[in-house]
Amino acid sequence: MSQPRQSRALVIVNTDFCSSDGDVRLRPRRGARREAEKLSQVLAQLSYRVKLMHSRTAKEMEDLYQQ
Repeated sequence: MSQPRQSRALVIVNTDFCSSDGDVRLRPRRGARREAEKLSQVLAQLSYRVKLMHSRTAKEMEDLYQQ
């Protein structure tokens, strides 16, 4: 009998942002890391295999999603 497929979750937390043209740096998002860690813990308790990543670009996020 085959094993059931394990659910996976990818949690990406970005705390620093800038404008789309890169000229204006926006305020950091405080508490984002703590929220992501708590979310990861809850998902793990629900039997998800969780991958937590920090500070990824849009391209990196797209590549991670495709994987």
